Amino acid sequence: MPVCDTCKSQIDFLPYREVRIETKSSEIKTMYFHYFFPCWDLTNPNLINNEWKKISYGFTYDEKILDTLLVIRNMERNCDLWI
Repeated sequence: MPVCDTCKSQIDFLPYREVRIETKSSEIKTMYFHYFFPCWDLTNPNLINNEWKKISYGFTYDEKILDTLLVIRNMERNCDLWI
C-alpha cells in the first residue's frame, strides 16, 4: 500500500485518494492521501503548490463495495465526498 503524502504513514485501507502531478522538471509523480480530512484537505500545501501542474485526481477502492447497494446510493447522493 502507498504512503500518505500528508501524514507520511502507510495507507492501510481503502479508499484512498491519488493526485498525479507534473513537476517543473516535467517529471510525472503520483501523490497519495488518506481519503478524508485531515489528510485530504484542499488547502493542503501539497495540493495548492503552484509549481506543479495537476494532471488528474482520483481514488482507489475495493471493487467489492460496488456490490453493496447502500454504497452506490451514498456515492450518488454525496458525490462531492467522492471527488
